[in-house]
Amino acid sequence: IAFGIQIPYAILLPLIVVLIIVGLILASNHLNLKNTYAQIAVGAVFGGAVSNLIDRMMHGHVVDFIKIWIWPVFNLADAFITIGIFSVIIFYDRISKTNKHSK
Repeated sequence: IAFGIQIPYAILLPLIVVLIIVGLILASNHLNLKNTYAQIAVGAVFGGAVSNLIDRMMHGHVVDFIKIWIWPVFNLADAFITIGIFSVIIFYDRISKTNKHSK
């Protein structure tokens, strides 16, 4: 998982699946998924999560291949997860279900 923390494979895969499902439930409960911003943000997060899950299932680990200066090595799935989470935070007022003016 993050920064190479070792978790037994038999625990890791079910945990990732459960976290993805819980995340989708929370997103559908709190975000207006008819809003384009919400769709893009949630799609980025869960697309990245599923991509990393597929990497773990196929290779036994996530294949990281992007190295930029002093940051740890990462992959596009990690970037999409990060961008998606920051998008939810930044646009939360626009994409939450409590916002009556969401498109």
